[in-house]
Amino acid sequence: VYVAEIKQKDAKIMALRTQINPHMLYNTLESIRMKALVKGDAEVAEMIKILAKMFRASLGKDDSLNTIRTELEYVENYVKLQNVRFQGIFEYKYEAEESLLDVPIMPLVFQPIVENCIEHGYRGHHEKLKIELKLTRLNRDTISVIFKDNGKGMPEEKLKKLQSQLALSDNNRVSVESGDGHSGGSIGLKNIAERISLRFGREYFVRILESKETGTVIEMRLPV
Repeated sequence: VYVAEIKQKDAKIMALRTQINPHMLYNTLESIRMKALVKGDAEVAEMIKILAKMFRASLGKDDSLNTIRTELEYVENYVKLQNVRFQGIFEYKYEAEESLLDVPIMPLVFQPIVENCIEHGYRGHHEKLKIELKLTRLNRDTISVIFKDNGKGMPEEKLKKLQSQLALSDNNRVSVESGDGHSGGSIGLKNIAERISLRFGREYFVRILESKETGTVIEMRLPV
């Protein structure tokens, strides 16, 4: 039933992609950006520029063409957009061997976790939130991606609940949300964990290694 629901959602996404021409959308945003520049609003122009890049990446990206490099670029653009909104409060960097950057990968799996780090870790304008990604090849077949932040972490009760839900995904016993299915930033983690588990099997997963007052550490394992 869950696989059928995923296929139905995929069909809706494909229908949406045929309705929204990425080039038309990108060109429209570029026209708005130029108007903002003419009016002297450089900040709005920069936000539109970054947003246009993100739309072009998410709407025009084929699974078979997506790479770790493009995922990292998408995250970088997302953080740039947030920094325009919140006056440069977020710091982002990644560490990866050059040989890993062109490895094929499922689309849009890094950014929701970074968004989750911001939602659960952001302390306020008085303190910068630092987010680091470290990509390591564990063996010939597996890549580990560590997401680390210095934020405020999650309450213990919420952490245990989310870890339990991620464990269900790890065992291919995916959960079905009640109501509208929205529960804050955690829905991104669960969704990604379920996508990875269903496509690649139990040995690939998303899990929270720790989340406390000094920050959160999340691990994702993906096939090469």
